[in-house]
Amino acid sequence: MSLDLKRQLVAQLVESSRLLRNYIDHRAKGRGTTRAQWMYCFDCGSRRDCPRSTWPKVLELQPISLVRLLDRLVEHGLLERRHDPKDRRANRLFLTPSGRQLVDDLDSLRDFHRLGCAAGNPGQRD
Repeated sequence: MSLDLKRQLVAQLVESSRLLRNYIDHRAKGRGTTRAQWMYCFDCGSRRDCPRSTWPKVLELQPISLVRLLDRLVEHGLLERRHDPKDRRANRLFLTPSGRQLVDDLDSLRDFHRLGCAAGNPGQRD
């Protein structure tokens, strides 16, 4: 593969990633959440509890911004904090039934669009 072709490929991947992030942001906003909140809830839903240490980098946030994001999720009743039985200074985060419903709603939205993209027709199903 030539150097020019590699550059074009990288540029297309970067642009596609940006467009997909913007699209997901728009759709998540229509559901009253953000991409970062949805990503955290989605990951939390696939585990029994939610580790916080790696999330600032994944979500492209500063650690204090992650704490604020988690506070908002708790305030909206999507997550709940529970005391860690092994460390009395720490809390663990768990999805609430409302949080599970949000994840399920957005997960079905993701599946709907993945099917459309696989068919070459984003946003539409066969």
